[in-house]
Amino acid sequence: MTGLINSRISNEVLHNHASLNPQMFYGWNINHISRTSAGLKVLGWALPLDGLVDNTFLYCNGVRAEMQFETDTVVEEMFPTWPNAGAASFRASWPQLSGTRAEGLLVFDIRAADGGMLPIKHRMMFDFSDEGLIVVPDADLISHIGATPPQMFIQTGRTLAMQFDAALRAVHGKGFESQTAVLEWGCGPARVLQHIKHLYGDAMSTIAGIDVDSVAIDWCKSRVPGVEFKTCELNPPVDYPDASFDVIYAYSVLTHLRKRDAERWIEEIHRILRPGGHFIFTTLGVSSLPWLHPSGESSIETALRMNGIYDGAKNTDIDSVISDQDYYRNTWVSDRYVQSIWGEGFDIMLSEVCFHHYQDVWVFRKR
Repeated sequence: MTGLINSRISNEVLHNHASLNPQMFYGWNINHISRTSAGLKVLGWALPLDGLVDNTFLYCNGVRAEMQFETDTVVEEMFPTWPNAGAASFRASWPQLSGTRAEGLLVFDIRAADGGMLPIKHRMMFDFSDEGLIVVPDADLISHIGATPPQMFIQTGRTLAMQFDAALRAVHGKGFESQTAVLEWGCGPARVLQHIKHLYGDAMSTIAGIDVDSVAIDWCKSRVPGVEFKTCELNPPVDYPDASFDVIYAYSVLTHLRKRDAERWIEEIHRILRPGGHFIFTTLGVSSLPWLHPSGESSIETALRMNGIYDGAKNTDIDSVISDQDYYRNTWVSDRYVQSIWGEGFDIMLSEVCFHHYQDVWVFRKR
């Protein structure tokens, strides 16, 4: 097993949530983006850096916004230990980014008053042209992957696609554009996969998505051309021969599987991945607890310390489309567990805390 590229919060000593370094854990989000003749405008929220509202600024393509912060009790309830979280809601505007100046890729990032930047992983990406390219499902289908407004569906998909590409590029030297066969495991309504196709799919001979959600797959088949979609069973095998794909990626899939089901799927991923191919996936680790359980959750922490995995929390998001009502969970894992149990047969190339909001990312390479 290779050494990990990025340092992580150790699961040997579970940190007090309030003491977590914001450079590893940080919360912010974009709720809406608009452009008019008066400029670019963004609504969202951002935890005050160092607890100071006047130390927190949103930038777009390197240009600092005019910021107005407002009271937000929802964010305060989400992060009760973060100083001044109740003032996290913002209105940001860029009068100088009007009309065509707001075209193309928009990269948003949070910086301190002195210009100090958070790590690249905390950036968010959006392109208004995506609104004419990306097909957005109705609210009911979106709810299968967590309720989100249509524009956020597009913005999150773009951000994740580019983040996954960056993770692959970091360990391989090349991104998705150099791959011939790519699979998204747990594609849902193709929130990420549509962007992978549009941004990187020109040279790919196979772009595929599988999911246990037959409703989402049927929608994808009728609305997203140029991608092979298949419904899979709750457990392997899948309808692909050995060594079918160069890259398999999964966002928030192993975060929802029981211990035994996850192990079966890891073996199946290994089977259909080509030698030297990469498996990119996200997990919930201890670094997610300040976001998901800010007041502490001793049962999760104890399970991670003792067993390396906690899969005892039921999730009902897709109960309407699966037969086993105990199948879908909220699952946390320790670093040691991922390395020792899931890492068999792979080299671990990259591991990064809070890759996207509170989810960590791993890149495995098949031996």
